[in-house]
Amino acid sequence: AGLFSTVMGPRKDLRGIGASVVAALLTPARAWVVSIGECPAWVVREGRASRLNHPHTLANDPAYRAAVREDPSRAIDFADCVVTKVLGLSPDPPTFDINRLELRAQDVVVLGNEWLSPHAASVASKAAGCAALDFCSALAAAVEREPAPMPIAVLVGQRR
Repeated sequence: AGLFSTVMGPRKDLRGIGASVVAALLTPARAWVVSIGECPAWVVREGRASRLNHPHTLANDPAYRAAVREDPSRAIDFADCVVTKVLGLSPDPPTFDINRLELRAQDVVVLGNEWLSPHAASVASKAAGCAALDFCSALAAAVEREPAPMPIAVLVGQRR
């Protein structure tokens, strides 16, 4: 069995190497979304889901994208699954992305994990104007219809 080389030293496997986190502070007028890793956050406005944060994956790394532009053979099929910035990945203090959003009436802010991404837009278009609890239920139902549903975590907040 080989060892993985990481910034934390050699490891037998990558279990427990780090954690992705997304959190939000919502006030009546604004939301601040803080994230590290791949956990997504969206605002659902008038039936459209817009991603509020950028996943920290290899596919989104500017150096990787530049290298692939220069030499397409360097692309890897699962670059979007390689998380490059998470809690616990390095001994250095983590750096988080912070995004501020001005809220409008009926906006829904959704925080979750990456398994929700394929469903957020489709649920948003069908659930325009619904209450946050109804939106959360619709999102959970969409994930449960998957052939092998993955564990999900979701938090939904709404400005009224």
